[in-house]
Amino acid sequence: MCNLTKIFFSIFLCGLFIILFSQSTIATSYNLTLRFDTGNLTFENVKISSVIPIEESGHYNYKIISLSDKVLYQANFSLPDLITKIYHEKNGELFEDYVLTNESITLLIPYFDNAKEIRIYDPNLTLLLTIPVSQFSKNLCGDGTCQFYENVKSCPADCAAAVKPPVVEKPLTEKIASYVGENKTMLTISAILFVILIVLITLITRKKPQKT
Repeated sequence: MCNLTKIFFSIFLCGLFIILFSQSTIATSYNLTLRFDTGNLTFENVKISSVIPIEESGHYNYKIISLSDKVLYQANFSLPDLITKIYHEKNGELFEDYVLTNESITLLIPYFDNAKEIRIYDPNLTLLLTIPVSQFSKNLCGDGTCQFYENVKSCPADCAAAVKPPVVEKPLTEKIASYVGENKTMLTISAILFVILIVLITLITRKKPQKT
């Protein structure tokens, strides 16, 4: 009975380890870090996370764009107030001040294996940031590059242009005619120089008539 309990406990631990390991390696979200500084939004960093994103609300908006320029997902999010209220104590009295907000904002955005970029919009739907995320994509078909695992059948958009047409060997007469057509001026000058050279050689080597 004791041995059977140990076996079940070992199986339980192995299963728990597999679940935890798989959860830690499966990408479920983009961990996006932005800087909100006195009303300006700038990009700081993006990485893959296994944390499940929670749906938020707010007046700002983001869109996830695919490699084929289609909207995969969009949602709203909020930013802190432009002005932050702080409290400080002086001479035993509590005072409050207002400062412009300057802090990092972390967004958890759902992961897509065919995403190209994330676009951030303000409340007026004006584009603020475009953040590339294609480096995390698993399906890169449509990025303009024929990857080593792609071919004409699986991704004609990328690999069709990469396939070179078969080279057709031209007949010798056609090659000669093509060469003459492409180098007509050079061949004409060469022929004139050759004639001049022959004339000079003839004049130099001609024997003078002997006096009688």
